[in-house]
Amino acid sequence: KEAVERGEALRVTDDGTEIVLVRADVYDRLAKLLYDAGDWSLEEMSRLAWEAGKSIGWDDPAMDLYDDYEKHRP
Repeated sequence: KEAVERGEALRVTDDGTEIVLVRADVYDRLAKLLYDAGDWSLEEMSRLAWEAGKSIGWDDPAMDLYDDYEKHRP
């Protein structure tokens, strides 16, 4: 209990699962550093979508057929 009051983490194990307990104010501070729940701009979402698409080959010229799928459909 004293460790948590000092802002230190307390580790406990429950059925083989390690759990870390911290004061709420410490958790809130860490959450702000690790997670941004704010709104993303259209530019940010577009950039991330483009990067994701590139990583799986959507920038390959062979994929251009899908831009005009109906035109190339048999």
